[in-house]
Amino acid sequence: MTAVPEPGLGEQLRALIRVARVARQRLAVQTTQVQPGMTGVLAALRRGDSDDVCHAKELAARCGLDTSTISRAVTTLVTRGLVQRTADPADGRASILTLTAAGHAALASIERQQTEFVNGALRDWTAPEIEAFAAALTRFVDDLTTHLDQTSTLEAAQ
Repeated sequence: MTAVPEPGLGEQLRALIRVARVARQRLAVQTTQVQPGMTGVLAALRRGDSDDVCHAKELAARCGLDTSTISRAVTTLVTRGLVQRTADPADGRASILTLTAAGHAALASIERQQTEFVNGALRDWTAPEIEAFAAALTRFVDDLTTHLDQTSTLEAAQ
């Protein structure tokens, strides 16, 4: 039997998204080089192979954004010296995107700030509570991702 979600779950998810957005904006103010929303693009670029290299189309897929949105974000990040764009020798129409040393440093700084912020919020939680929450959140994200992939496949087939 499938469990029925709690009636207040949707409300709590909206509250989580709202507080995450506000926290992201506050943390971004502390990092002048990276605007809100750009951290995810930097992190997705870093998730590439060991050289942190990828094409804009691949980066767009990793971020779940369209290529025009990624193109604008990359232009901003290149202007700020956080990402380097070079011609792809295998395909002259494409560019290869790489995090610069400044991009790595900015991302590391943001991640330290995020960790400190979350640690502050969880300061009254026990280690078992944090572990249980992390496990449940991981499962939730994995299940949402799987469901999203399944529904996207079904929509594409129709």
